[in-house]
Amino acid sequence: MSKVFCGSSTLKTLWVTLTALAVVGVFSLYESNVLPVVTIFEVILIVLSLLFISKLSLLGVVFSLFSFLYILFSSALALYYDVNYLDFIQAYKAFFYVLVLLPFFGKNIFHSDFVRFLYITILLLFLTKYSYSIAFNFTDRMGSRPGLFAENNFELVFLAFLYYFATLDNIKYKNIFFALFALVVIMSGSRSGLGILLVSFYFSYFRFNLLGIITSSIGLLILFGFVLYFFMVRTDGQFYNIDRFKFLSIWLYETSSWEWWRYLIGNASLTPLSSESCSTLSYWSSLFSFSGDGSCYSVILHSYILRVVFDHGVLGLVFLLAFSACGVLISGLKFRSVLFVWGVLLASALSVSSFNSVFSAISLAIAFGYYSKSGDSSVFFRKSALKSPA
Repeated sequence: MSKVFCGSSTLKTLWVTLTALAVVGVFSLYESNVLPVVTIFEVILIVLSLLFISKLSLLGVVFSLFSFLYILFSSALALYYDVNYLDFIQAYKAFFYVLVLLPFFGKNIFHSDFVRFLYITILLLFLTKYSYSIAFNFTDRMGSRPGLFAENNFELVFLAFLYYFATLDNIKYKNIFFALFALVVIMSGSRSGLGILLVSFYFSYFRFNLLGIITSSIGLLILFGFVLYFFMVRTDGQFYNIDRFKFLSIWLYETSSWEWWRYLIGNASLTPLSSESCSTLSYWSSLFSFSGDGSCYSVILHSYILRVVFDHGVLGLVFLLAFSACGVLISGLKFRSVLFVWGVLLASALSVSSFNSVFSAISLAIAFGYYSKSGDSSVFFRKSALKSPA
């Protein structure tokens, strides 16, 4: 156990906290979790950030400075246009996470042994909750879309990151770990989860040699066939019935009059959708503006790719991708790991909030602070390995 926690009381506390939250989720029969897990995860992330705030990476500081100035400028516009502050925070949450994730750049915090131990623990609790939820069907929601921490579209990102980094420098049990992870995703009923599963399989198994290409291609075809079948079942064979197509059509309508440069920078200030679009999306009225005036913002479009381009432009998305790439590379990982991180976050962004989710943020914290004594650990441009506090 001393090897797992690397003598760090911080890691012990983190493991106990996350395990306790998951155990509560297992005993929450009628919902994902009776505790406000999203808020608790955000508190955990902020506390960890404060613990590791010393000796900041210059590159991380540059990203954070740009993010801070962008938030500051946008908040001034929001005040001028009388935007509800909760709507503003919701739209800019990913850029707030950039500030919180700064202390994880280039730090030796999460050893591979700890990540592997955390993955095994959380995975078993995922399997327990998902299995009995489907078997006993206590509620329609939990019987078809079980969750352990929150809605499974969000939490599966966290599990995927744990799986990938748990097997990155030790493939002894990788096949078992992947099979169990795949079982959780299949039981989840999540379409974005299936996309995440495909990404995880590819970057875990694909290798540029004849045997690797053959075996991984067969595996991908099998998984893709299952994904296609699952989509056909969920949509009765009519893909245009998918609610994401409705969101896309609304986005295309809202941006139809944009000049080309608007796609680069998005809206200059947080701009609500038209009243016609809000009326069309009234089924999701719980996502309307916090102001209660019947207006709605891009959050109602669910897909983060649509949201980020509408609010922040293509440059906003590129900034977040570049930030995540640099955070992974500076930890000493290879570009293959960057592609995995991008793949999972973009798969999530096709459906839900991706970069805007605390589950993605805490996953990035693990990726930025990951280290091992072997495996995928070639140093990119980190000057020195920093020790984590005891």
